Amino acid sequence: MPSDVKGVLSLITLVVAVAFAYWERATGNAHLFWFVIGFGIFAVIAMWVFPEAVIEVNQRRLERLARYNLVAKLPDGTWRVPPNLVEVLRSREQTHPRFRLQVERPSLHLDRSKNRGPSFER
Repeated sequence: MPSDVKGVLSLITLVVAVAFAYWERATGNAHLFWFVIGFGIFAVIAMWVFPEAVIEVNQRRLERLARYNLVAKLPDGTWRVPPNLVEVLRSREQTHPRFRLQVERPSLHLDRSKNRGPSFER
């Protein structure tokens, strides 16, 4: 994201956080005032500090696609992505389905309202 856009978005985020904090105080939730201010500041800092995480995720995704020969890394560090990549991935889902294992734990609740067989009552 360009720095000027990030700067404007940061300013809007802080203004909204301050307005929301004062609104919380006015509605009787004064204990949330500093929490909202702190969260607004955290959001702005995260926007400036953590864009690398997004870049890293996309880099890993491109490397995974390269292992399947769907994209190619060029010598200058850029990637060649075919314009029909979305259609290729959709067709690949049909020809190479990914099976996922889902495990559900059975409930241990025993229904004791229906006695089957002998039972002892005290």
